[in-house]
Amino acid sequence: TIEPFHTAIWRDADTVRLSIVGPPGWTGRVQRSTDLQTWTDWFPLTFEALPFQTNDPAAASTPQQFYRLLMP
Repeated sequence: TIEPFHTAIWRDADTVRLSIVGPPGWTGRVQRSTDLQTWTDWFPLTFEALPFQTNDPAAASTPQQFYRLLMP
């Protein structure tokens, strides 16, 4: 069985927070975009038993920011 993916994104006063859960041992990469057309790699990711959590303080200085997870 494959565990489902779960992603949560929320904005605090000065940052955007991401929480991503996936099958342990699987790898991927998180990308971000300000226009949904031009995507840049933000960081690689290997899932573990606990959710991966990170902040994006750069998002506070942009009017909009989009995220996606790519699996090889």
